[in-house]
Amino acid sequence: MTNHQAYNFAFNHYSCIIFFMKISSKILLTTLPLVVFFLFTTVGTTYYFSKKALVELGETWLDTRLFEAMDFARNQNKMLQEYGLEKIPASIAKAKLDAAAQSAGIGVGEQGYIFAVDINGIIIFHPSKEMIGKNVYSEKWFNDMNSGKERLVLHMDEKPSLARFGYFKEWEWFILAVDPMEEVYGVTERMKPLLYSLGILASVIISLALMFFTRRLIRPLHELVQGAEKIGKGNLETRIAVHTNDEVGNLAKEFNNMALRLQKTLTALRYSEEHFRALIENANDLIWISDAHANFIYASPSTQRVLGYSPKELVGTNYFDLIHPEDKEATLKQYTLRTQSLVKARFFEHRSRHKEGYWCTMESISRNLLKHPAINGMVINSRDISKRKLAENALKESHQELETRVEIRTRELLNLNRTLNKEILIRKQKEKELKKANQAKGEFLANVTHEIKTPLNSVLGFSELLSKMTTEKQQSSYIKAITTSGKNLLKLINDILDLSKMEAGKLTIHKVPVSLEVLFDETHRMFKARIKEKSLEFIYEIDNKIPEFLFLDDMRFRQVLTNLIDNAIKFTPAGEIRLTAKTKTPLYHTEGFIDLVIQVEDTGIGIPQDKTDIIFESFQQESSGTSRKFGGTGLGLSICKSLVKLMKGSIFVTSALEKGTLFEIFLPDIEISKKEPGRVLEDFMEKNESPKEKTLVWDDQESGHYLLNKTMEHINSNYEVKTSLQNSILPLLPELQEGMKINDIQELAKTIIKMGSDFQIMEFEAFGRELFQHTQSFDVENINLCLAQLSTSLEHLA
Repeated sequence: MTNHQAYNFAFNHYSCIIFFMKISSKILLTTLPLVVFFLFTTVGTTYYFSKKALVELGETWLDTRLFEAMDFARNQNKMLQEYGLEKIPASIAKAKLDAAAQSAGIGVGEQGYIFAVDINGIIIFHPSKEMIGKNVYSEKWFNDMNSGKERLVLHMDEKPSLARFGYFKEWEWFILAVDPMEEVYGVTERMKPLLYSLGILASVIISLALMFFTRRLIRPLHELVQGAEKIGKGNLETRIAVHTNDEVGNLAKEFNNMALRLQKTLTALRYSEEHFRALIENANDLIWISDAHANFIYASPSTQRVLGYSPKELVGTNYFDLIHPEDKEATLKQYTLRTQSLVKARFFEHRSRHKEGYWCTMESISRNLLKHPAINGMVINSRDISKRKLAENALKESHQELETRVEIRTRELLNLNRTLNKEILIRKQKEKELKKANQAKGEFLANVTHEIKTPLNSVLGFSELLSKMTTEKQQSSYIKAITTSGKNLLKLINDILDLSKMEAGKLTIHKVPVSLEVLFDETHRMFKARIKEKSLEFIYEIDNKIPEFLFLDDMRFRQVLTNLIDNAIKFTPAGEIRLTAKTKTPLYHTEGFIDLVIQVEDTGIGIPQDKTDIIFESFQQESSGTSRKFGGTGLGLSICKSLVKLMKGSIFVTSALEKGTLFEIFLPDIEISKKEPGRVLEDFMEKNESPKEKTLVWDDQESGHYLLNKTMEHINSNYEVKTSLQNSILPLLPELQEGMKINDIQELAKTIIKMGSDFQIMEFEAFGRELFQHTQSFDVENINLCLAQLSTSLEHLA
């Protein structure tokens, strides 16, 4: 059945629907003279047949709406099949959405509507969005529909509705046209009181009146039937004249609206068909349709652009006439297998002849639609891949050339590798020799510095002793010059020794609880005289967020601060020096740890921007004039950087000429100490606890013992001094050697100096001053040596 025949069938049924006009008053007036007996008979008969006719016409009316919705679904499915899209999910979904949208626009009276349910009871589309997706599988009307019952009564909107349905097999849909009972039977229900009144007042004239009005009613219905026949023949411009405003007039208006919607729907279908045709005709790929014998039925216009043949030239010719002789056998085999559906569709390459005589390399795939009623052929999609094949061949040649070059290059690399391996072996041998040389250098440097420091310490000790014994000014100035030069030389030796240890990786960090407040105050007091001499202002600040005690290497941390502040004083002619400690918020906070930032800032001469990178290198200063003017060897900042690195930190400098310099030390993950650092000296002085066992270090230089031996001669003759030393200082020495707390050792040195002064033992006082000098220069080796010598001497006191 064609579309026009379907619409003709629907409209012929539609034209049979009868609605009674609002002519109650006319019927009443014309039937007053009639006999009640005849009226009862006529009215009863009329009511019975009218109700029956209305039910049939209502169902027929719903059938027309239903057929219209079914046609939309069939048309969408037909379009899918025509274009070979019936197995593409996206196209099927689009077709279903279009069919649903078109069906939703179908009017079914004033309250009726169209909706669809799949075979599982899920509502596909419905005017009410809340109903879409609802499962009605358990509803009675759904089971009646599955059992084949023709008339359905629904109660979906809490009121009974009449429904007609159709099953669309291709999509497994039940499409339903629904109209409330009150609308279908509305006229009949309104006629009841009128007919009862007519039964009382009517007369025989009712028969003649009914004949008159029936004829008057039939005339517009005939017009509807004629209009439906014209539309069924394809004249969609047909419209019914509306003469009245009663039900028949409303029916005529609805008929005209339906004709208009039908016209729009068919126009949309035509546009859609033209759209798909335009896509096919303007595609770059070739689209051919051939019969089972490979004769062309259709050729897309792109054929002329690619192969030079117009579609008319190809239609009727054989597909294999275009195939290259060498490819014909394989192509024929593939085509035959595809026509019999023995193999799956796949791309295959072949050469096709261009109209101008040359061959084009094509890539084709076929689809068997021989059994499709609309197409009845093989659909072949082809595209020209000649340029791609040329590129592939060129790429293949390039790969072959590249492989050849790679092979040649590989041989060259193998030769180079052999040479490189030989050089590596030579370099490794040289590295071993260099390592041995560096080791020998380190050992030599350590031995030399040790050999120099031992007599130098004696020189400094004796110079301190002589300075106490000499009263002549000239001799005192000479001794002072010796002491100053000796201290400078000792500092240089200590710096070289520390640098050597750090380069050899032999310098280790020993952390103890440290108070920054105490450390900063002691540092200030250490440089107080020099600061006052240059009229500088010294400011130190500690962030209140920093805990009172932190685990740090007291000696090495002091050494870094001392070097930085010493430089700040040296290079600041006027102004201020600021020492600051603060915390830095870490990205990932760990309980019990902080990130510490120490800043040393001055208002001195500054450093040029291009020199800030080299000042941390060994033996490097801002310029040669700096060394001549201010002194120094250029080792201080290098040692600072190495010590900070050993403490897992980093040091930065920011400076500008004549504006000052800022050194910033960043120490991450510094552990917080929960208890105050022990005051070793005070504890041992008060408690007099027994010492721990400790291995002592001896110096093999006799000059190093002379000063201490001279001291012990005086102490041994003084019972009070000997007893005091054995009971207070001797138990303290092992603890000091083990903890290496610079403050405690300085306190010990001060105690020795005081005892030497109180008991007038100048040699003991000089020994204390030597020990104090070692603590100020952070000379760990000589501190240990002095403590060991003192411990041994005290143990051997008679």
